[in-house]
Amino acid sequence: MSRSSLPIIDSGILEKLERIDHPLIAPELAQMFRSSVQKVYRLARNNAIPSFRFGGSVLFDGAKVARRLRGEAVA
Repeated sequence: MSRSSLPIIDSGILEKLERIDHPLIAPELAQMFRSSVQKVYRLARNNAIPSFRFGGSVLFDGAKVARRLRGEAVA
């Protein structure tokens, strides 16, 4: 997925993402991005944003998502 298809996110939201100390679910990210839940899942499925599975849930590490959206490498 190209960089241009990533959502444009305000730097204040990225800073907030970095401070969250628990895994996020797609509806939480969608609300922060002012986007749809389906778009968040699509971004995760296409590896545009990092995600991980726990049981049947898709979860997101806020700090890793913020780094990816800034264009930094995420391990």
